[in-house]
Amino acid sequence: MDKKILIGTSGWSYDDWVGNFYPSHLKKNEFILYYSQYFNVVEINFTYYSLPNKYALRSIAKNVPFGFEFTVKLHSSFTHQVYSESLLPPYTELPKESYEFLNAVDSMRSFGSVNVLLGQFPQSFAYSESNLDYIVKLKNFFKDYVLAIEFRNNTWVRDEVFRVFEEEGITFVSVDEPDIRGLMPREFFVTNRIGYIRFHSRDATKWYKGEKLRYDYLYSEGELLEWVDKIKSSRDKFDKLYVFFNNCHNGQAVTNALQFKNLQF
Repeated sequence: MDKKILIGTSGWSYDDWVGNFYPSHLKKNEFILYYSQYFNVVEINFTYYSLPNKYALRSIAKNVPFGFEFTVKLHSSFTHQVYSESLLPPYTELPKESYEFLNAVDSMRSFGSVNVLLGQFPQSFAYSESNLDYIVKLKNFFKDYVLAIEFRNNTWVRDEVFRVFEEEGITFVSVDEPDIRGLMPREFFVTNRIGYIRFHSRDATKWYKGEKLRYDYLYSEGELLEWVDKIKSSRDKFDKLYVFFNNCHNGQAVTNALQFKNLQF
């Protein structure tokens, strides 16, 4: 596979993008086609908040040009709601919604538009052998997809995790987020021939003030160039790289994604 870098945003259907990205006359169901004129990939993240309907996903997949790609975020039942303080150990069994979610995502595959699933775990999800086993169980269940895992807890930055991810073909998601004790470092980790980077924010003052404020951030060109250097130094480690901007407030993700596309890799 030729080396390829796909750049996009985490979601696309935002009301506050109208006027600064989407023309005011566009209908919501026309957003994705307009978006696809500028980007060749997007994260579907509404699947985290509610279980997807296969007809809705197929409709989205049919409304983009050939070659456009989606990555799909796992429903929260896989990454958040399975946890219970009363259970020892936590994260042992897959949620009851597993097959419903899988069948919905599979419906997009006939369009050849989705190959990667993203699982984002909360900061409370710390490293343990049982939690690592749970991730491997996720990978085995979603065996026809590349599974990309994002952590918010830096206890996962360890050789044992990298070794298991490499053996199982799991992608370790690299992140750009504030320099707060316990969060993940801004490093480029590659454990699979498929790389994955997510840009969130560097504003530590807003990180714990809710999602709307957490991702209200505009990256400078200098901050983006830091990642260009990281990517260049690791080009021989990956065949394909997905880069997503999650700083979606008022279209800032679009601004930074377009800016990142124009940088020289």
